[in-house]
Amino acid sequence: MKFILASASPDRKRLLELALPFPITTIPSSFNESSIKITDPQLLALTLAKQKNQTVNQQLTDKTDTILLGSDTLVAFQNTIIGKAENKEHAREILSMLSGSTHQLITAFYLLKTSPTEDEFSETVVTNVTMKPISDEEMDHYLAGTSWKNKAGAYGIQEDAGKFIPKIDGCFLNVVGLPLCRIATKLASWGITLNTSAIKTECQRTGKMICQIK
Repeated sequence: MKFILASASPDRKRLLELALPFPITTIPSSFNESSIKITDPQLLALTLAKQKNQTVNQQLTDKTDTILLGSDTLVAFQNTIIGKAENKEHAREILSMLSGSTHQLITAFYLLKTSPTEDEFSETVVTNVTMKPISDEEMDHYLAGTSWKNKAGAYGIQEDAGKFIPKIDGCFLNVVGLPLCRIATKLASWGITLNTSAIKTECQRTGKMICQIK
């Protein structure tokens, strides 16, 4: 079985490697995300996940026993999509807006199994993330680093910004980049044996919570 992740994200690959019993190949998608003009956050995430998957699928010459995963993560605040920070000052604007409030972290994923029979599955998972008020001193110290770069909402919960987040409601690994328990549940229905204990351990280690995967 070949498993292809349509992403260059090291966090997503690392999470998948916890659970999957075979190697993972990463092929970043060349799909132009700016070509999609959708304002609904969940629909946008799902559309981008599917398009990333299909773009990589079109590149493959051998699709025997292959599973492809495309995904997209975005932040929504008051139903407005918050993208990645363009620069440090933009990151400050984003974090100042999220500071002291609750926003939604949305990850959509699209799975495609090519053989022996083709099957597909997609899902959107939403986690409510509460961020504490961030002081000017904390903000300056955080932005002096690089953790804000290339992250939806200008933060990664598993990195320095985790100290700004006292509460989440929903899947923790979804905030990291993949709702691994939901992906694992679908893969199991396709007859793939996964290391569910590793998923539970990761949830508890990084999120200090109990994963509900069976």
